Amino acid sequence: MKYFKLICFIVIVSALIISSISYAAVGHSNTPVSIDVTTRINYVLPTCNVNVAPAYALGELTKGPAKTHADLLVDIDCENTTDVITSLTVSSSANTVTSNLQKLQLMNGNDHAWLSLTDSNTGADLDVSFDDTTTFCSSIQNVNNRTCELKVRTQIESGNTVVGEFSIPVIFSLVYF
Repeated sequence: MKYFKLICFIVIVSALIISSISYAAVGHSNTPVSIDVTTRINYVLPTCNVNVAPAYALGELTKGPAKTHADLLVDIDCENTTDVITSLTVSSSANTVTSNLQKLQLMNGNDHAWLSLTDSNTGADLDVSFDDTTTFCSSIQNVNNRTCELKVRTQIESGNTVVGEFSIPVIFSLVYF
């Protein structure tokens, strides 16, 4: 069946070529001839999974200088996907603190208790907007798996008057370039 379709295709193309040549040969050489060829491309986007621990405990926070917590590991698993540039973005429904770097409020409406992210490898603060627009941890995905190691920093400043438990959602997403 596979060869039958190929033979039919060759016969049809040959007939079109012969008919266009014979049409031009009988004195209609100024008449344009066109052949439409339809192609179909099936592009499959790379598929990767982002894995982060479902919960990250900050422990007890007290007023004072900024505290750096244990590494937060973000695993990127791209099975059978290589030579694609991937980057992370982060979002949260929590409010951000007005400062020179983007920080999340640990409690909405309270600029004196905040959380920020730092790159564990370089020690640099990540100036991310927490709205899925700023990329970080960019790399060519030349292996199936890689891990972005982040440090979480928190600070409860002396002006803070709110106490109690809190929880803020932080969602990591992967973008492809």
